[in-house]
Amino acid sequence: MRYICQVLVAILSFTLLTCDSAQAQFDLTGRFSLHINGGVKNSLQEFQTDLDFSAYGETGRFQTDHQIEGGAIFDAGGHVQLWQALFLGVSFTSLNTSDSASLIGTVPHPLLFDSARTVGTQSIAFEQRERATHLHIAWRFSIPGTEHLDVTISAGPSFFNLTRETLSNISVNETGVPFSEVLVNVGKRENTSTGWGTHVGTDVTYMLTQMIGIGGFARFSTATINVPITDDTVPLDVGGMQTGGGLRFRF
Repeated sequence: MRYICQVLVAILSFTLLTCDSAQAQFDLTGRFSLHINGGVKNSLQEFQTDLDFSAYGETGRFQTDHQIEGGAIFDAGGHVQLWQALFLGVSFTSLNTSDSASLIGTVPHPLLFDSARTVGTQSIAFEQRERATHLHIAWRFSIPGTEHLDVTISAGPSFFNLTRETLSNISVNETGVPFSEVLVNVGKRENTSTGWGTHVGTDVTYMLTQMIGIGGFARFSTATINVPITDDTVPLDVGGMQTGGGLRFRF
């Protein structure tokens, strides 16, 4: 991730130093621009949570292994020209995904001391919705030798809103003599957490007409949000690498 940020920052620095001459030769169409994209977030985040509880004078424990994958994203926003090739922009992204978790644990025996019973692996799915607002300063420049193709480099702060199902409680019910098995019920609750981060990105646009074009983008954003899970708080990474493409409108 750090390498990606360094590469995009290097591209931005090179652009600021070299594109003045190009701006004199190519007309950047449109003081205002809009974009609508579909895309994908390629990521995999894994973490583990533990829950200790007391029963029959002993301590039991449940362990949950979480695995959050990426998915399809929707992205929309726009830019307004501030000065020559300098733009102020905003983008909104939305991602719906799930946390595939597996639960295992040990439960103390009601009659025998130090004879905990093992709870086999149980699969649990937690729904997650990630929304982000990306504010940025952007620099747009044409590609020398082309009439309809330009590149935009952007960077700025990001505000994330993460709504997800989390583990609220775990209840254990005995199945009866000989107390060799237990039934486990998992409770869920929905929590919303927010946090600030940063992002860098690039967009390549090909204008089909004076006002309509197509383009592709790549954005890397990062932030850490503390999410309450049972009686603990777990830091989760949001954002990540996103790529996609869609329509461009300029006027």
